Amino acid sequence: MESANLISCPTLSNVEMTPLSLFVLFYKKLRHYAPTVQWSASLDKTSDDNIIEKYFRLKKEMDDTVMQNSTRESNDQKDVMQIKRCEQKTYKNNTHMVGAFEVLQSFRKDKVLCDIRIETDDGMIIFGHKVVLMSVCTYFREIITGFNESHIDHINVSELDSTVLQLLINYIYTGEIIITEGNVKVLLTAANLLQLDYVKNVCAEFLQTQLDASNCLGIKAFAELYDCMELLKCSKKYIKNQFLEVVNNDEFLSSTSVEVIKLISCNDIFVPLEEKITVFLYLRGCYPCICCLRLTHTRYSKMSFTSFNSVLLVLILD
Repeated sequence: MESANLISCPTLSNVEMTPLSLFVLFYKKLRHYAPTVQWSASLDKTSDDNIIEKYFRLKKEMDDTVMQNSTRESNDQKDVMQIKRCEQKTYKNNTHMVGAFEVLQSFRKDKVLCDIRIETDDGMIIFGHKVVLMSVCTYFREIITGFNESHIDHINVSELDSTVLQLLINYIYTGEIIITEGNVKVLLTAANLLQLDYVKNVCAEFLQTQLDASNCLGIKAFAELYDCMELLKCSKKYIKNQFLEVVNNDEFLSSTSVEVIKLISCNDIFVPLEEKITVFLYLRGCYPCICCLRLTHTRYSKMSFTSFNSVLLVLILD
């Protein structure tokens, strides 16, 4: 009978079923009821062993995955447990003050809540807020509070140009300043008066980029006047390294004998042909300076007539 060809299957009642036994049983039943299926070459007589091997391999991979997930969850729990409870912490919004000052600047332009007027000699009036001007600028703080004038609503600043003052008031509100070749010196002078150190320093940095043979002496004198030490250092270095170019410019020619003597007394002036200085000064009629060259504290010695003529010829040819 057709039922005799069936393979008797153990039931759940007489065999303890495991995942492996269920897997093998299912596979055998599949082969029995589907004899016409073209099995692959790998499913030969030993295919049962292959299936068991694959089963254990897959089971191991699943167990490893479960173990990894368990370990990861355990580590996450440890990290959470290691976080210390914070009773108090201060957070700072770095854009908070920027936004506030931007609003105050718009108020100033629209003359909203302004309680002080600043007037220059040319009649320009700039509106502002006392609390802002006093918080940033020492000059205005001293005027408004230092002299018991907190009630005043008008200040006259005769020392400053209106354009420059407008730039500095904008800086007080925005922290930005526009520096050009044309305004850098007057801006530095005004910043020095208003005691705006940042503006003064960046103006001095800007002047360092403008140094050349035609203006280095003037910038050096300017730096000395306003105590810009780094600018003074840079201008002195430039003069020493480019001395022969400097002496051919109007700034040097308009210098006093005292100023020239001070320059040529430096022992670290870079001059490829040092005698050129003596002859050049002779041609310019700077006789006190020539006398200085003969002093012991300088490195230039008295020249002979032959040496003088030879150097003079070099200068003429140049």
